[in-house]
Amino acid sequence: MEFMRPHILMATVATAMLLSCGPSVPAHVTPDPALLTLVPADTVMLVGARLDHLRETDFYRKHIASAAPAPLERFIDQTGIDPHADIREVLAAYNGKDTLLMSRGKFSPSGLKPRRKQEGAKRTPYKGYTLIGDKSRAVVFMNATTAVAA
Repeated sequence: MEFMRPHILMATVATAMLLSCGPSVPAHVTPDPALLTLVPADTVMLVGARLDHLRETDFYRKHIASAAPAPLERFIDQTGIDPHADIREVLAAYNGKDTLLMSRGKFSPSGLKPRRKQEGAKRTPYKGYTLIGDKSRAVVFMNATTAVAA
């Protein structure tokens, strides 16, 4: 039987020890099932975040909650949706060319529309839903808790 060289054995043991020291991933970390049903079949990458859990972290309180970046402020002003309070979870699906952004939270129950109008945005009916946007991007409020943008 041939033995490993000492430096290879030490590197293997050190790697195993480092990998075992990381935090364990809870088995219950899964995207919202309502969002998973919206993921297109041609998706090659799926990324999500539970913003309700993120808001509970020290990092969020120190670096994000205190000062919103200008693009976020514009988004809040244009849509009336405050991601700090209104969005619970986001899920982004990418097919190698386009990105679909899905979110769960609490959106305007009266008409499911933004409080302010984005310049150039039009309301377009499509298969029982109303798309709000232009030819390059739009959002649809599927119900009071689900929004999809592309």
